[in-house]
Amino acid sequence: MQNGRIVRAVVWLVSVAVGALALAGCAVPGEPYRPAQLGAGESVVYVYRPRSVLSPGPVEVFVDQTPVGRLTRNTYLAVVVAPGEHLVRVQRRSDATRLVLVGEGQGAILEAGASLLGGFVSLVDPGEEVGRERIAGTRGVEVRGEGGG
Repeated sequence: MQNGRIVRAVVWLVSVAVGALALAGCAVPGEPYRPAQLGAGESVVYVYRPRSVLSPGPVEVFVDQTPVGRLTRNTYLAVVVAPGEHLVRVQRRSDATRLVLVGEGQGAILEAGASLLGGFVSLVDPGEEVGRERIAGTRGVEVRGEGGG
């Protein structure tokens, strides 16, 4: 009888902890995703992190070696840049980089991930269709880069 109460108490505590973590992943600042408004001679690089309880802690985002922001779960950055090649890097305990090429008025979408164990990061191109679907559920901000290319 006593063991049953202990087991129920442990299950309840674990459920509450998982629920709190899930809610923490949902409560993010920023505006709901919307495409960046580009002017003449501008392009955009989107970097997003999907919602995941198993991917804790923020990752730092750099474009062309300039820090542009931090991503937590379920957030994105829209970095407005000049058309051309841009080096995108995410960093936590490790780093991952991608070189992207964007034309005038175009954009690139990259997904940043961070592992639960060790904090290793990844940066992948999910493809335009998948990237647009996944970024649509995130919240974030637009950042104006320093141009370059």
